Amino acid sequence: MQKVIDYTITVVPKEKIFLGLAAYGYDWSSNGTKAYSVNGIYNLAANNNATILWDDVSKSPYFNYTDSNGISHSVWFENDKSISYKLDLVNSYNLSGVAIWRLGLENADYMNMIRTKFTK
Repeated sequence: MQKVIDYTITVVPKEKIFLGLAAYGYDWSSNGTKAYSVNGIYNLAANNNATILWDDVSKSPYFNYTDSNGISHSVWFENDKSISYKLDLVNSYNLSGVAIWRLGLENADYMNMIRTKFTK
């Protein structure tokens, strides 16, 4: 993400740049892909006894599980911890702000992190 910002600020004024944040996650499997809200993701992990892991390269949480039909799933999502890193980029580059897709799918922790990072 930092490399994309590094390039973008060379061709677009930073006051015109909003960083896009996802307020959801995807459950990927051979049966297709399903989107969930942030709380829906946590419920999915709990219902499948999945341990939430952390990918340090993408700065994103994820987990894997096998459903009752034996189908393997990989779930990637955003949460307050992952957007914290992204919000730090917005602040360090002095970008205009963030755009969230899609409001209503986030949880309180997610929105509290935005308030924390943007309160000066």
